[in-house]
Amino acid sequence: MFHVSTTMKTAVVAIETPERNVKKIAVSVCSDERACAAVDAHFGRAPFFVVVCGEDDIVECTTPNDAAQAGLGAGTRAASAMIALSVTDVISGQFGPKAREVLEKQGVRLWTASTEMTAGEAVAAFRDGELARFRLKVYG
Repeated sequence: MFHVSTTMKTAVVAIETPERNVKKIAVSVCSDERACAAVDAHFGRAPFFVVVCGEDDIVECTTPNDAAQAGLGAGTRAASAMIALSVTDVISGQFGPKAREVLEKQGVRLWTASTEMTAGEAVAAFRDGELARFRLKVYG
């Protein structure tokens, strides 16, 4: 939908994109079994991500994590991939500090789920308000 506003010989066109209001959730998972895959304990090293879109929890894709085998920077590379997919929320067992920083700077919310859950169960728990926001643990 387009909205056009004209003021003093200038026109401003704002394009509304409904997709920005729709949650797009990524879950770090251990396999490519889509919603049946178990939540992976480590965001950056997870072999796959399941991306779920909309209120109907439609699985948009299961994408391999190309950063999983990286010697260094797996978390930041995986975070960049999530940003490229325009996710609004990410669910994982844990997040490293650099991945957390990259994702949160882009407004992506981080959530923790048990590795005993499947991606489908984690998304359902997210929708029901049962998941905790990720908080970086600082020791010392």
